[in-house]
Amino acid sequence: MLYRGTQRQISQAPVLLIWLADLYRPRAIATGNGTTADGLDYFESFLLGVIDAALAAQNAVVALESLGLGTCYIGAIRNDPETVARELGLPNGVFPVFGLTVGYPDPALPAAVKPRLPQANVLHRNRYDAPAATGSLDSYNAALKTFQGEQSIPRIDWT
Repeated sequence: MLYRGTQRQISQAPVLLIWLADLYRPRAIATGNGTTADGLDYFESFLLGVIDAALAAQNAVVALESLGLGTCYIGAIRNDPETVARELGLPNGVFPVFGLTVGYPDPALPAAVKPRLPQANVLHRNRYDAPAATGSLDSYNAALKTFQGEQSIPRIDWT
């Protein structure tokens, strides 16, 4: 059975894509060519795999949404990566980064853009401003709870 998690959009969407960081393939290629793949053991290699997956997914989202399809990133796919890996038959060295549901939005259901953290908490000029980054988030939590109520999803503080 394909991983469904507990999020409604996973079970309702006609398509669930799983984006992967793949260090298996370059290691297998190196081994097949009789060379080492020692560089793959560094965090940098894993990070590049995750970045590549995110960039590919974002391009897919732009293309899908230009065709009138709706998408939703599913970060919770990482809540149980071993189960996901087993279900997908992933070899050692391949990690599920996130999921992406794809489907046609139901015009009868509310769909709004989730509020984002205030710019003052995420934009830094010249140097990282720790007090601003962790500043009061009460208004954001309130805006998020309002959004969650409007979307009929559980109300949970971001903090």
